Amino acid sequence: MNELDRYLDDLTSTLLAARRPRRRPRAAFGAFGAFAAVAGAFAVLLLPSGGDRTVDALAAARSALSPDGEVLHIRVRYALDPASQITPTGRVLRTKELWISQRPSRWRAVQELANGDRIEQAYADSVLRVADSATGKVTEERGLRDADPGARAPSLFGDRAGARTLDVGQMLSSAEFEDRGERKNASGRVVRRLVSRDGDKPVKSITYDVDPSTFHPIGGAVRYFAPNDRTRPAATINFAVEVYERLPATGQGADQLTVKPSP
Repeated sequence: MNELDRYLDDLTSTLLAARRPRRRPRAAFGAFGAFAAVAGAFAVLLLPSGGDRTVDALAAARSALSPDGEVLHIRVRYALDPASQITPTGRVLRTKELWISQRPSRWRAVQELANGDRIEQAYADSVLRVADSATGKVTEERGLRDADPGARAPSLFGDRAGARTLDVGQMLSSAEFEDRGERKNASGRVVRRLVSRDGDKPVKSITYDVDPSTFHPIGGAVRYFAPNDRTRPAATINFAVEVYERLPATGQGADQLTVKPSP
């Protein structure tokens, strides 16, 4: 389980245990100053056109996350929305950076935590290596198969509570998202908005914004609702894609996959 899994597990457990979340005063701007501009960008206005509905936005967004013959490099920054009423108590994740190759199956992930800790994982040739700066240790697990859970590349989000993993690529493939068309965010950027279908789940909704032309990921939010209050989210995790690129499977791309994790 990676740190984002633990982070969301803790948040979900807190929500499920709460009888009725108390509304906290909105945090001062300075407390979340580093992310305020990004969080504000997720306030949106509907464009009259709604986007080109002849394009299968879900398929295009899914394809953007599939590194077919290349190395997908993506870096995502997370932040708890200041208006959230409940906060997790565990190690708080700030960024996750992934390099993923499908053929052969190799990947590398770097997670940076709010307290300065760094966790690096790499999988190649049936070996998973994990380095945690908090312990200064590097561990190895050998004899894995590509299909084994420990050998799978981390997703953009994870949530092990309720035995449900929030893998955006899988959700885009299983009709769990719907296309809401084009929106304009607060900074004026036009995005194509994909939203997960609501259900009776700890995670009420995922908003996933992509570029309307390339369908590359831009950002979004995961909104959590308490069981006894579905009218407004008790907690929201905003995320912004800081880096998205496809690298050649050789040279620079291969070098990123073969770097061994270090504490």
